[in-house]
Amino acid sequence: MSRLTLVLLLASCGLAAAQPQPRITLDIGVPIPDGHIHMSWGNHKRLAIAPDGSLHALANSFLVDPERGSEPTRDARVELHAFAADGRARFRTMLPVALPRQPFGFDMEALGVGVLASGDTMVFLSTGDSGRGRRVYNSLYRVSSQGSALQVATVAPADGGDSRQIFWTRTYLPTSDNGLLVGGAYGPNPYRWWFGKFAADGRRLWQAGPGPSAREHVAALAVRSDGIVVAIHSERRPGLAAEEWCLARFTSDGRLLDRTRLDRVGDGRLVAILPGSTVFLDDDEHELVQVDDAGKVRSRVPWPYARTWSVIADGDGVAAIVCKEPEGNLCHVVRAKTDGTARWLTAPLTATDIARMPDGQIAAVVWRDDERAMRLMRFAAP
Repeated sequence: MSRLTLVLLLASCGLAAAQPQPRITLDIGVPIPDGHIHMSWGNHKRLAIAPDGSLHALANSFLVDPERGSEPTRDARVELHAFAADGRARFRTMLPVALPRQPFGFDMEALGVGVLASGDTMVFLSTGDSGRGRRVYNSLYRVSSQGSALQVATVAPADGGDSRQIFWTRTYLPTSDNGLLVGGAYGPNPYRWWFGKFAADGRRLWQAGPGPSAREHVAALAVRSDGIVVAIHSERRPGLAAEEWCLARFTSDGRLLDRTRLDRVGDGRLVAILPGSTVFLDDDEHELVQVDDAGKVRSRVPWPYARTWSVIADGDGVAAIVCKEPEGNLCHVVRAKTDGTARWLTAPLTATDIARMPDGQIAAVVWRDDERAMRLMRFAAP
């Protein structure tokens, strides 16, 4: 280890020690089928919080069988687990996922969960096989608040054309009228920005996009207190090499109100929409950039982390999964103000998902090296 590396590491550890650590108010394991391992990879949304504070975790697992080598696993499952706010198990439901099995289970491009206002849970899935006879699987599952699987709906193509295209979605936002906003991108790779609103029965009520160009996506969605839907999406205009960011506002029934191009915000691709502003986190420049709804940069401050994996809105600030090293080691969950200072910072851990509880606590999906199954943890202010 070089002297410079040692100095940076000591500084990083000193910074972590200087931050208040949160209280751990929940730490439970998520049950797993015998012989299985939960998949921690894939940019999926595994955690959603219900209005009553219950935690809903989506687990994708496969049977470990070293003797099969590159052959498909003999068993793969997607299970939805619900836990009361105190950690008691409410239900465990296996979804009727009909995908080809791979050596490491189901290979899904998009998988995400959202809990509706009614308490029912929606799971969005999209993927496609490769090869000449390509087949896609675009589905929306509904599970009741008691855990029974109610419905599986097929999601129609976003452009009304080629049914072999898939959805690359990362944002799943319930609405007060028992709907679910799903956002990301659509099409063959490279994708075009897209989001849509679905009813509880799986019908798509309306959509925005797909966008005009390739390599675009919806990075964040929010519903303002007046019911206006806000979408932050990237866009590439013809003749311009640089990616641009737009703030688009829609009525609750999908009518476009306006679209504003934002000031240059750097290469920040992690986005959180706050009341009246949007935060961009730029890993390359290590900056937190706050932009108002008129598209003007309000502030640009240092973001003291080498890598950020995920960010969500947290009241008037943000919560994020961050790492002190570029390699992704020494990671933490942090609650931070928009000036970049931490409200609290957890001890080092490995987390893939975070969500805000109704009372302001932060829940996380956490992985430990000595366990094959994921855990749910919840953190409160010191």
